[in-house]
Amino acid sequence: MQNQQSLISVSLIIANYNYGRYLEECYESVLNQTFKPDEIIVIDDYSTDNSDEILEKISQNENVRVIKNKENLGIVKNFNKAVSLTNFEHIVFVGADNRIKRDFLEKYILSAEKFPNAAIYYSDIEIFGPRSSNLAKSTG
Repeated sequence: MQNQQSLISVSLIIANYNYGRYLEECYESVLNQTFKPDEIIVIDDYSTDNSDEILEKISQNENVRVIKNKENLGIVKNFNKAVSLTNFEHIVFVGADNRIKRDFLEKYILSAEKFPNAAIYYSDIEIFGPRSSNLAKSTG
């Protein structure tokens, strides 16, 4: 699927707070999509870890807007701020401690085209990493 085939425009927002150790991997998963978002915003909620170092690298890409809050807003206000920075009807949030499969946006667009009156589109998650086995045990 190529972006020109769809009338749906997507803003993809990566929300970060002290997830510097995951941020680069998350960002790479966004860049490697089969369907490219029309806009990428990375918003940092006044992190105190190594996030600045990663954000500096990311900001070198002219197709990405990096926003660094001057104070910690908290998750809800940070998400609201991010939404206020875009004019696109379709907004996809990705937490900086997550990554998305290569065809995530492509499948999102197909769903949005098939069900244009839906208010929310969501997907299943796949838990990975060192804490995944603990989570699997605790949730059954």
